[in-house]
Amino acid sequence: MTIVTPKTEAVYLRTGTVRLVERHGDVGSGTIGYLIGKFARENPTYLVSFGTAGVIEVRGDEIVSAAA
Repeated sequence: MTIVTPKTEAVYLRTGTVRLVERHGDVGSGTIGYLIGKFARENPTYLVSFGTAGVIEVRGDEIVSAAA
């Protein structure tokens, strides 16, 4: 019997604008960023670009939709 281990792959999204709810490392709360990807896991996480602050991986409850 062959054991198959599922892989977590990035799912790329159209760029959406989001706002960070609470401080995450060097990125302050309220900072506007752009969605660049999503990891399809049991609890999905998102890759968000915050410009010069960098790209971070966040949970869905750490961001909210924002107008650009």
